[in-house]
Amino acid sequence: MDLESPPAATSGRSSPHHRQPTTAVVFLSSATSSSQSSSISSQSATSGTWSQDRERAAGRNQLFNPAFNWTVETPKPVSTTTFVDCGQNKSTGTTISQPRSEAASPSSSSGTSPPPPKIRRMQVGITQQSTSTTSGRSVGQRIKEASLKDAITTHQHGATTPSSATVTPRTSRTTISTCEQVVQSEPIALNEIQKNTLRVIGQYLRDLGMNDTVEALVEESGCRLENSLAVRLREYVHHGNWNKALDVVEKIRSFIDQTSYITLRVVLLEEKLKELLAYGEKLMALRLLQVDYPKIEMFANRRKYYATLLMEDTHLLMNKFYANKQGNKSNAMVMAIVQKIVPPSFMLPPARLEELLNQAWLYQMSNCKLHVMPQKGRVDETCILKDHECGSAEFPTKNIQVLHDHCAEVWCLEFSPCGRYLASGAKSNCVHIWKVDNSQRVSIYRRLQILQDITGVSSISWSQDSQFLTVSTPEENNTGVFVFDVRKGTLEREFKFYGQDTFSVASFFKDQSHKFAAGDQKGHFSYYDLDRDLPHNDAAHGNFEGYRVRALYCLKDGKSVLAADTHNRIRRYDFESHYDETIIQEMSPIMYFTVDRAEKQCLVTTKTEGIRLWCLKSQTLLQSFFGALHGEFVISACFGGFYDNFIASGSEDDNVVIWNTKRSSPIKYLQGHTGTVNAVSWNPVHLCMLASGSDDGTIRIWSTNSPKEIE
Repeated sequence: MDLESPPAATSGRSSPHHRQPTTAVVFLSSATSSSQSSSISSQSATSGTWSQDRERAAGRNQLFNPAFNWTVETPKPVSTTTFVDCGQNKSTGTTISQPRSEAASPSSSSGTSPPPPKIRRMQVGITQQSTSTTSGRSVGQRIKEASLKDAITTHQHGATTPSSATVTPRTSRTTISTCEQVVQSEPIALNEIQKNTLRVIGQYLRDLGMNDTVEALVEESGCRLENSLAVRLREYVHHGNWNKALDVVEKIRSFIDQTSYITLRVVLLEEKLKELLAYGEKLMALRLLQVDYPKIEMFANRRKYYATLLMEDTHLLMNKFYANKQGNKSNAMVMAIVQKIVPPSFMLPPARLEELLNQAWLYQMSNCKLHVMPQKGRVDETCILKDHECGSAEFPTKNIQVLHDHCAEVWCLEFSPCGRYLASGAKSNCVHIWKVDNSQRVSIYRRLQILQDITGVSSISWSQDSQFLTVSTPEENNTGVFVFDVRKGTLEREFKFYGQDTFSVASFFKDQSHKFAAGDQKGHFSYYDLDRDLPHNDAAHGNFEGYRVRALYCLKDGKSVLAADTHNRIRRYDFESHYDETIIQEMSPIMYFTVDRAEKQCLVTTKTEGIRLWCLKSQTLLQSFFGALHGEFVISACFGGFYDNFIASGSEDDNVVIWNTKRSSPIKYLQGHTGTVNAVSWNPVHLCMLASGSDDGTIRIWSTNSPKEIE
């Protein structure tokens, strides 16, 4: 009688001397000798031990026949089952396990239903667990088992064997030893960079809650995320157990230097001291200050401060120390201080992988030649898979508005620091104030009239609060500096130099005051304060040895100015100490210069050397920019972008030219004007808005294809 499939082989071996004649015998038979097998079965049931042994030998010889099949024959129902065990192949020296079959008693004789058939397991060399057991395994264990199966399959069939190949139902000792070799493989030798990388990855996985995967990673690599003492220290600080935290500090003393050890103890002792004072344990607090607190000069003032708190009221101390803290969140700042003191090799900084990704994101933005907008939120999900790169649609290259109100050559223009207004001056006696409606539109706000016969407006400057505007005229007009109140639309005052010389340029200081400085054609300059309302003769004065001031910039300190003279120099002058020094020396005449918002870099427009970027601190040349045509005309340039990493300038070939500060060649040419572009200005708030003024009498507003606002 043939069965559908044989059950799994037993793992044990029966004794050859233990026989039960009344049991059914299970053996292998070939397809061509089924009748012979039946007769041998009947004979072995009555012939004793000798016939059974001969039958076993015949079964072993037939096992390696390619045409064999699984058959089980029982002469009659029996109550018990004997399993014929595996023999040993003498030619190969491997142990062969035969499947077993069970002959169940009829239900009529025993009164019970037969057991369910067992599932046949054809995977040899791997012990498969049940579904309930598999579902209870951890992620790390399942990953290991999958890797182990792949290693065994590769060893048996080779790397090129397809996954659908038939598995041979035999288990060799060679395969078993391979399994043990895979399981007992030694950890990979890692260098310090690889170890730190695995530690950071493990920390990230642990923060995500993938603890089983972290355990598998640690076991596979042999690299622990942190020292066990560091884990205990973090736990004790998190729960406010300061005594145990101090005990851990004593144990890690060998990992840190003496200064860090003392500082770490002071941090934890002060937290314990605050707790004692807040709960009225002032005697214990006094003992802590006398015995435990370090008596060194570095912490002497802090020790005195906490000693004075012993006389404070307990309720006041409670409100002082714990009024704005909630639960375990009160210890987060303490943990941050601790992590700054201990070395990172001992305790990882929090969220280190996220911090590295954020740094990479900032680096990619700084290297993107068209990135104008600031960083929004944390890391962009796309920059992990590929480098960030902006398209032209996100850059202000589209001319979205043309203004014709001046009807004369536009000589200067500048956005206010708040980004809400744009002031423009032309070859006329009128200054126009434009209101920025959004990043794609401006509208006329005020027209400020100068009631004198002047040939035009040469320079303008905003106060830092965007309330006042200084207006300078060409030198041949013999006028002073006009200061307008933009909000009221009125002339605040006209300032003239005490020697009746003409001011050629003026600039507000970049602090919150209303002070400004002005320079004239003979090298004299002075500064005034609108809030103090001083007479003209009481203003502070200075000079550059009689050299004409061509450009002026006032710094944030409220007392120093940078001025370019006719000797191709940019010099710094301090009105308080009356000290001046040369910081930049050019080989070509300086037509214009400006400074970035951080006052670290200076952008100089020269007559023949192009536009050059200087470092004010080191007084060294950083970059030269080419591509714009400059000559006899005064053409302004400006910084742009959230990080001031862009430069825009006018040009005598009717174009607006834009560079990235890291590239000497232009990245964009903005075409549309029909005359020399004299002035450009980048909106400091609406970063995708750029304005340009030209000899064609127009002001053009450049922006992106869609409105973009800074948050």
